[in-house]
Amino acid sequence: MAAMGVQVLLGGPMGPQAMKLLSSKIQVPRDCIRAQDEVHLILEFGRGETWGDVEADVATRFIFSNDVSNARMEPLEAFFGQLEQFGPDLVVLSGLHLLEKEKDSFRQTRLERIVHVLRNIPEGIAVHLELASMVDMGFLKKIATEVFPVVHSIGLNEQELAFLCKSVDGPLHAEVLDGGQPEIPAVNDILFWLLNTYGHSEDNPTSRFSRIHFHSLTFHVTAALPGFWGNLPSATAAGSMVAPQQACGEDDAITPADTDLKIPLAFPLSVQHPPLRRRIVQYDSYHPVTSWIREKVEFALSPVLVCKKPIRTVGLGDAISATGLLYSQFKGTQ
Repeated sequence: MAAMGVQVLLGGPMGPQAMKLLSSKIQVPRDCIRAQDEVHLILEFGRGETWGDVEADVATRFIFSNDVSNARMEPLEAFFGQLEQFGPDLVVLSGLHLLEKEKDSFRQTRLERIVHVLRNIPEGIAVHLELASMVDMGFLKKIATEVFPVVHSIGLNEQELAFLCKSVDGPLHAEVLDGGQPEIPAVNDILFWLLNTYGHSEDNPTSRFSRIHFHSLTFHVTAALPGFWGNLPSATAAGSMVAPQQACGEDDAITPADTDLKIPLAFPLSVQHPPLRRRIVQYDSYHPVTSWIREKVEFALSPVLVCKKPIRTVGLGDAISATGLLYSQFKGTQ
């Protein structure tokens, strides 16, 4: 976001080495500054590379971390203590997955504190939660039940969507990753179910939850409840465009020689909803973004140009969600 000219308040533990790398547009609360850097070691490897007798099917990464401050959400109070003075238009929260390794009592205490500070953010400020890979179904279900209602938006990928859906007894979680790549109609049905289950409605009037940004290697889908968000197609397209730029390491325009298109050239929009199951979308390179409405829920789908020789895999989801949010119009809670 700072690279796009946005002023950012960063609530994270920052040691001397990390501080040197920050843009001048990024402010750090005084109480978040540490004498020593926390450690995240990221090993990225390309498709076909080997480690012993194991060969990588796709370009990906392996992450080690020794980050006690983030794992215990220590910067939380310092960040929210400075929020009113900073005057944000958007608050982005991530890192809840790091609480998994903590004891149940500590996790619940921190989760309750997070819910409290998020609930006290003024209505006109959009709040987005970016999810990450987790293994504890019970804890993820708590996040869905307790945190989703106090945020306006979430972002997640196919592994995270499948595990979330399984954790909350949602539909079609097995179909999301059937054959290794997410099934477009199954993803759409799950997003619809999540918004209807946890989103703002007459039955759930105190919930702020109204938007989901799903991102995978080959396509992105944004789904939103009516009246809360604008510019959905453009925001979804913007997120899908930044993905190959980040992966290929290109600041300029991506060329056809750099990328592949890997979505099906024809696909239905639903598994469970007959009118959309019968509607087959034909890919059109001149109009690549597909928009539709299902029972007032607005959808936008954009294909992704997949980088043939990625040099970067880490942080793509964060860049995608951040770009999609920057191009979104938040209209506030009704």
